[in-house]
Amino acid sequence: MKNEKERKKNYRMIINLLSCLVSFVITMGISFLLTPYITQKLGAEAYGFVSLANNFVNYASIATLAINSMAARFVSVSYHQKDYNEANKYFNSILFTNFFLILILFVPSLLIICFLQRIVTITSTLILFVKILFALIFLNFFMGLINSSFSVSLFIKNRVDLTNLKNMESNVLKALIMLVLFYLFGANIIFVGIASLIATTYLLIYNLKYFIKLTPEIKINKIYFDIKMTFKIFMSGIWNTVTKLGQVLSDGLDLLVCNWFVTPLAMGQLAISKTFSTCISTLTANISYVFQPNMTYYYAIGDKDKEINEIKFSMKATAFFSNILLAGVIALGINLFNLWIPGQNIRIIYLSTFVTIIGGIVGSTINSLFNIFTITNKLKTNSLVTLSQGILNIILVFILLSLNIFKGYEIVVISGVSVFTSIIKNLTFTPIYAAKCLNTNITVFYKTIFTGMISAIILIITFAFISNIINPITWPSLIICALICGLFGIIINYIILLNHNEREIFKNSIKSMLLRGDKNEAK
Repeated sequence: MKNEKERKKNYRMIINLLSCLVSFVITMGISFLLTPYITQKLGAEAYGFVSLANNFVNYASIATLAINSMAARFVSVSYHQKDYNEANKYFNSILFTNFFLILILFVPSLLIICFLQRIVTITSTLILFVKILFALIFLNFFMGLINSSFSVSLFIKNRVDLTNLKNMESNVLKALIMLVLFYLFGANIIFVGIASLIATTYLLIYNLKYFIKLTPEIKINKIYFDIKMTFKIFMSGIWNTVTKLGQVLSDGLDLLVCNWFVTPLAMGQLAISKTFSTCISTLTANISYVFQPNMTYYYAIGDKDKEINEIKFSMKATAFFSNILLAGVIALGINLFNLWIPGQNIRIIYLSTFVTIIGGIVGSTINSLFNIFTITNKLKTNSLVTLSQGILNIILVFILLSLNIFKGYEIVVISGVSVFTSIIKNLTFTPIYAAKCLNTNITVFYKTIFTGMISAIILIITFAFISNIINPITWPSLIICALICGLFGIIINYIILLNHNEREIFKNSIKSMLLRGDKNEAK
């Protein structure tokens, strides 16, 4: 019975992982196809304002993280412990607090939009459109706050596959709406905001549906609102706010710094160069999220050994897929950019991309460790270290830019500083403190980290060798080269990263899926 339960958990994990990968490929594929289209239609400068608007939302999210970053953790632990009254109190306290936060943030958002041209440098012909774009992006952010409250049900039930499916559908919907509006009315950045808002509304509708269906024990009722619960979550999550502030100081201000101290065009180039680092970060975050429900469950029932094994498996899974993408961008980047965004400053964009993603050699493996701080509710120390890192980054960037010796390479400097400090932090503090939070040996995660780094380096060398042989200068040859590299990457990572038990989990789960498929066909 126990083995059957574990088999079902492993099967669910593989389903969630595969759905995550499919969703990622489709979502990033859409982004990959739309980016050159948008930059061609709107120009690199206007494209930069789309990314900048999302950055401003990230700044605003600092005020909401104290509540929302811990929502799934508190509701999930209470639910798994079958304390449904407490779970109801946590959920409704979070939901109604989010409504209150929207009211508080509305006024400063309105002021930012009204005086935007005094905050950032905007070409006069774009001022009105950029302001409307910012208004739509802020409205989308408010909608997302409510959406995040209801998404907790899918986390509790470990239905990450449904989360990925609906995210994928919403991104397809967003792309289609954007293209239709571009076709009917001509290219305009405000259509990006309109499409985003409609896609988020679509997600909200389905998350509300799943909330009612999957967790009927939790009701929306103001009588469950408890200011004490809100305060408890806030006091725990405040450290996530500090962490977010540190992350913003590390790499969240780069576009704004570019706009202020270089040019709006340089800001647009940096936004393009961050496309693939964003892809890698999204992939690692999504894969590690697949394992978080199980990690939370093992913590809730007090099974430390299974929790550590789950964390290590999560680290290997993120490295397995992220390293293939990272090595591919580094090895094929110049050829890719020449075909993807012709007419742009390819050399400077590739250099900035290379510097931005190189931190993934360490970061893709350790991403799962950040979940430990949330699950164990030990956030303070990591938050203060991250904040210190962010302050150091800002100081270093301003010093280096003031030296005026990096003319033409400012975006490389701006993106490179945060990567350098992140690598140091992630090789020293992060794995040691994560182990201490679990009351285990401080070196417990280092073997997995170094194995992931070796995997990334071997893949980069292998892919560069394959690229040198094929020399992909056309789209067909580049696609063939990428497929060959991907195949080698899967084989190499399967051998290097996974142990015997982990290979068996994958093989048995795949067999189970194939057998279920055969049964469904027979029916």
